[in-house]
Amino acid sequence: MILPRVRRTLRDRKLLPSGAYVLLGLSGGPDSGALLVALARLADEFGFKLFGASVNHGLREEAAAEVQVAQAQAARFGVSCAALSVKIAASDSGLQAKARAARYQVLWEEARRVGAAHVAVGHTLDDQAETVLMRQLRGSGLRGLSGIWPRRSDGVVRPLIDCPREDVHRFAFAHLPEVVQDPSNRRKEFERVRVRAEILPTLLAEDPRAREHLAHLADEARGSIAWLDEAAAAQLRQLEQSPQVLDLSSLQEVAPPLLAALFRCWLKSHCAIEPSRAHLTQLQDCLSGRGEVWLPGNWRVWVEGGQRLRLSRGFARNVPES
Repeated sequence: MILPRVRRTLRDRKLLPSGAYVLLGLSGGPDSGALLVALARLADEFGFKLFGASVNHGLREEAAAEVQVAQAQAARFGVSCAALSVKIAASDSGLQAKARAARYQVLWEEARRVGAAHVAVGHTLDDQAETVLMRQLRGSGLRGLSGIWPRRSDGVVRPLIDCPREDVHRFAFAHLPEVVQDPSNRRKEFERVRVRAEILPTLLAEDPRAREHLAHLADEARGSIAWLDEAAAAQLRQLEQSPQVLDLSSLQEVAPPLLAALFRCWLKSHCAIEPSRAHLTQLQDCLSGRGEVWLPGNWRVWVEGGQRLRLSRGFARNVPES
């Protein structure tokens, strides 16, 4: 029974305020089905108003029928469920990422239509562990190890994030007459499927609590990131001499972990750029008093007069007169 765990997640992680209007992203599958059943059971206790939406990505012939299954599941609990659709070419590279982006876009459009400030999706403890592993394998830093955020700043929430997948599936099949299975979850050309089928089971054989350990790592990473970002914003307010200008001598006194967070905050506030690890290394190299860093969107940071970092867009360097 996952209800006590979902109740604790909602409260301890402060996922949803009492009386929240929540749009459920439903697929007809066991994860979103369990999400539907759990929140429907807890709706009176928390005062939730629930809506549903199911997205047909147009990638498989079965997709339209799966939307109908999701609608039937929702109707069983008195929840309306909109049928939405997006168009994605099956030959596109980065197919899963594009499908995810398109799905969230139409879910938020539907959320705004019904007046919901939150979109709930069915990620589980296993999804969290897989995400942390995938990012470790890519050489991620602290931000990557933060994994899946249970509550995003845009209002996406994940009430099942502390529930093991097998418990979620058992709960869904026990309470729903029909549940569909996405065949892409068995396609090993996808990195997540390989991690799910091969790497995580090996770790669980070594330690049955491997999922929880990886999830705790993600929790700790998110806590550290929140502290660093808050400290970096406060430090930036003191160090920014004028818009888009930082004094080099002051930056040299900042501890390296805070310096990286400060640069992130600086770029985000002026040009909405998330710098890569290479960009951050190049920015720190500029503390020597020379250098420049080219960023996405034709933004550039360079050392001006050997004393300050300046951020601008395009070719702003002063060219000496001949």
